[in-house]
Amino acid sequence: MENLIEQLTPSLLEIAGILLLTFAGWLGLQAKLWLGTKTKRMIAESTVKYVEQIGKSLGSEEKLALAKTRALEILENNHIKITDVELDVLIESAVNEFFAHYNQGEATEAVGSE
Repeated sequence: MENLIEQLTPSLLEIAGILLLTFAGWLGLQAKLWLGTKTKRMIAESTVKYVEQIGKSLGSEEKLALAKTRALEILENNHIKITDVELDVLIESAVNEFFAHYNQGEATEAVGSE
């Protein structure tokens, strides 16, 4: 019986190591995805605040185009990939949040206070 345990121990340790490395890799990927999404959201929120501050005379379509352009510049400079749909959703979400806080009289704390 001891001989069997001695023979199986190296294999079991190798399997445990493989499982541990697989889990660590998966966990790292999840963290990278979460941080990437959080970074994209922060850039969209900052861009919306920027456009609202400097684009007071612009129409909504012009503001959206400016926000997309500026956000894409920042994202590309940081080597962060994003789809057009994802960018649209993040910008619209940031605008919605901004105006929700603005309408409550909290525009200075609106976006990015979380």
